[in-house]
Amino acid sequence: MEARPILSAASGPLTTLLHHLGAAGVTHSGRTLLEHLAGTAALLRQWGCSEHVAAAGMYHSIYGTNAFSFACQSPQLREEIVAAIGREAEHLVYLFAISHRPSAWLTAFHEGSVVSRLDGSRHPVTGEQLRELIAIECANLVEQGAVAGFVEALLKLPASHRQALISAEVHEGIIQLTEERTK
Repeated sequence: MEARPILSAASGPLTTLLHHLGAAGVTHSGRTLLEHLAGTAALLRQWGCSEHVAAAGMYHSIYGTNAFSFACQSPQLREEIVAAIGREAEHLVYLFAISHRPSAWLTAFHEGSVVSRLDGSRHPVTGEQLRELIAIECANLVEQGAVAGFVEALLKLPASHRQALISAEVHEGIIQLTEERTK
């Protein structure tokens, strides 16, 4: 899989497609969806996640989600997103879109699959994919300042459980940002 660098919200091929799909004109969390997506990707990179995870973060809600119903792109047209960010990243975006998140991640941890909120179908996930989806979820929520709930509960887990769900870098990144925001 070739690396596709994540670029700033102001330029680059990934943001060009997001502009084309209308993400710069959609309001999300008090600013544009494009700004939120770029901020999510930036956090993932800051936390040391791989490029395909950062790319998935850049596009994480392009198909809409259970919490953000607006879709810039139909999941029936996935190949355009695959061409932009790669199959591995797009698969994470798709799983993020169809899941009843964030509770879906804990269910998937026990069952090894994500259940589609759209049609009830099951989609197998590896442990690594689940960790990547949880990192995207955390970056998504932290970027919006919404650490209460899922992120807060994740941080309170015993270390052995938490380490099964998120990397040490993601954990430290969340701690650092939440401490900075509470000062």
